[in-house]
Amino acid sequence: MNPVTLDNLDVEIIIKALQSNNSNWLDSLTDNQKRLYERCEEAKDLIHKWKSRSKVVPMLVKKFKITTTDAYVLYNNTQIIFGEHVKNNSKPFFVDILLEQIFEVYRLAQEKNDLKEMNAANKQLQVAIEKFFPETDALLPEDINVPAIMMGFHPEILGMNLPTEVELQKKVSRILDFKKKKQTEYTDFEEIEAQNRDD
Repeated sequence: MNPVTLDNLDVEIIIKALQSNNSNWLDSLTDNQKRLYERCEEAKDLIHKWKSRSKVVPMLVKKFKITTTDAYVLYNNTQIIFGEHVKNNSKPFFVDILLEQIFEVYRLAQEKNDLKEMNAANKQLQVAIEKFFPETDALLPEDINVPAIMMGFHPEILGMNLPTEVELQKKVSRILDFKKKKQTEYTDFEEIEAQNRDD
């Protein structure tokens, strides 16, 4: 099946069927219209994922084994059908059209060697990229998996040889004796200083 052309009534019929309140709207379409709608649905998913017409058209050529011209027609039909039917879907489509127009302005300016127009097109492209394609490399909080952290002193994991209870008591006693001795020396020093001041 070749995609219908832009002026074909099939596109308009599909849009009207989608906008109707009829739950069996798909049954009202002909087989050709159903196939077109199914292809447009698949194309819509590719457009939402890859955004760029230059990326999606070759994918459509390969997927449906159609010519590049037919792929462009299918892409345009998808824009028309889903752009008209669902407002949320229309934004990426119209962003793509805007980008295509900027590229076309740049191409024409390049042919005329008009550096001023080329620079203006580049600035418009930069604004469009910043507005419609924000940085997405940063991880969202819900995407960050914090590893489980085990707190505490685990000598068996570290492979340390701990002293026995008796050895530990001896070390503690030595530390306390040393501390007591230093404290006594400091107290004695303070007393000597006080006596010198009195003299």
